[in-house]
Amino acid sequence: MQADSTARRLMREISVHDWLLATYFTLLVLALTCAAPHPKRASTLAIVAALGGAAGACVVGVRAHLLRPGLVATVLYRIAVVGSLLGSYFLLRDILPIVNRAAYDDTLRSIDVAIFGTDPVLWLDRFVTPATTEWFAFFYYCYFVLLAVYLLPMLASRRPLLQNELGLGIFGTFVVAHLTYMLVPGFGPHRAFGDLFPTALPDGYWLRTVEHAVRSGGALKDIFPSLHTAAPTFLLLFAFRHRRERPFGASWPPTAFFVFNIIAGAVFLRWHYVIDIFAGLGLGCAVATTAPGIARWELDRRTRLGADPVWPTA
Repeated sequence: MQADSTARRLMREISVHDWLLATYFTLLVLALTCAAPHPKRASTLAIVAALGGAAGACVVGVRAHLLRPGLVATVLYRIAVVGSLLGSYFLLRDILPIVNRAAYDDTLRSIDVAIFGTDPVLWLDRFVTPATTEWFAFFYYCYFVLLAVYLLPMLASRRPLLQNELGLGIFGTFVVAHLTYMLVPGFGPHRAFGDLFPTALPDGYWLRTVEHAVRSGGALKDIFPSLHTAAPTFLLLFAFRHRRERPFGASWPPTAFFVFNIIAGAVFLRWHYVIDIFAGLGLGCAVATTAPGIARWELDRRTRLGADPVWPTA
């Protein structure tokens, strides 16, 4: 009887992004399980399963009230769901070569050429100077700052609709992008066609900072779709949609400026093909279009069932 009550509570309390996270880790485990033999497959599979299992155990413990509601449960839940999604990105460096050993750089570049009649990334070489390189490298690195500026307040927000919409949007964007990387892996123009560029990108503080971040934590074959496009696009559309609410009336114009430069930098710095940008724009727009309706539906469902908030509060 107690077990049945716990199961019913769990099904009532579990959220859309909980299901999304569970589906994501299930697909990662299945992809690794079905992959061809590889020296790192077993160890990577064990790490992914452990990460997903630990996150799932925390979610179940909080949602089913096995862990008493309060500050500990609130913090643990956020660490579990956000930390596992972030942690999975750092594992993609090992996951992608195991699941799909191909690289579709030739195909992606040929699509760019077919659309524009020339290689737009190579065409931008004429504008390379120390100033332009540092400008775009600075904004490209600010991608991480932009995410933090929006996401950290979300974790402590007391506005459930905004919190749920933003959370769903970010989860949806990252999950779809990470899974698509397994289907369309590529290294990007800087590595796949580096010898074609007449001008090397001039050395500078921000360029070195970006390159260090990619070398130390990047997934290396994560170009299609461009997350540096998809996530900022979603954040901009989110801020613009809520521009009549504080602080978004003031934040959306500078967000737009940063987003434009981040996206432009992705191509200028030779990390992405233009088709990657188009795919990122499509993903960001699709998530921004669907997240508000799902967020409203979930809040209505939880109110009707008397469930806890989507993001547990102390």
